[in-house]
Amino acid sequence: MRGLRHALAVPLLKAGIGLAVICPRWLLWKLAGLLGFLASLPPVRSNRIIRRHRRAVMEPRGMTVRTRDVYRYILGGVLDFLHLSYRSDDRFLEVVRVEGGHRLTDSLKKKKGAIVVTAHYGAWELMPRVPVLLGCKTAVVGRKLWQSGPNRILNRLREKPGVTVVDRSAGIMPIVRQLRENAALGVLIDQDTGAVQHDYVEFLGRPARTPTGPSGIALRMGVPVVPLHIRRLPDSTYLLRIEEPIDPVSYQGETAVADLTRELNRRIETWIEEDPRQWIWFHRRYKKTPGFEYPP
Repeated sequence: MRGLRHALAVPLLKAGIGLAVICPRWLLWKLAGLLGFLASLPPVRSNRIIRRHRRAVMEPRGMTVRTRDVYRYILGGVLDFLHLSYRSDDRFLEVVRVEGGHRLTDSLKKKKGAIVVTAHYGAWELMPRVPVLLGCKTAVVGRKLWQSGPNRILNRLREKPGVTVVDRSAGIMPIVRQLRENAALGVLIDQDTGAVQHDYVEFLGRPARTPTGPSGIALRMGVPVVPLHIRRLPDSTYLLRIEEPIDPVSYQGETAVADLTRELNRRIETWIEEDPRQWIWFHRRYKKTPGFEYPP
């Protein structure tokens, strides 16, 4: 079965891209709703993870999320990314409204680059195109997919607007190089990963293993940190909000890295609480948190 999945990965991905390109956005949203409903039915691990998060994380914080909606918003965002990758910049800006673009461009006037921190929230794959349209050199840090074929296809789409994709496993020097070239460097810090430098920082009321590399680099190099996120609105457009930059000079002492990372987690928490349907609740965010057990 694994061999069959690998053999079908590229043809299925190409078919999905073709479908997303030719279909109107309203139909893609309907399709995302249907697929989200079907994905919520079987007793698979991802659905059990969402239920665990619902009991242990959402309900204590007063959040109510249906499993089908979690899938629908993620799938809708992916389909919109594929669809808009083949549309003009004017059409893209009709769908994606930008708030606070001057905050990013002003940060880059210091010629130190900017670490743009975001999360797997809303249609996050749409975000790197916005700094390019603002006239900024743009790069994103990501990890390779499980297969080289799908990885090449998706990276070509990510690079299509003029974005540089930096492999997370390549070490710190490519990241430093991008910042020295005054790039807006996008990183996502809302997943549990042991492959990078990390610390346990509170996230939605529980300690969660969180990457500390972005905070450490910002403090060592004096690079401004710019939080931003994108949210799907009821009219099926998106709002990309760029927040006030964080000056790393404000964080001093031995706990500076942890304090800055905690503040970034707090920002992500506010986005999730704004509309909890749009975050990836099927990710095991607390898989290494002591005392937090996921279903087998």
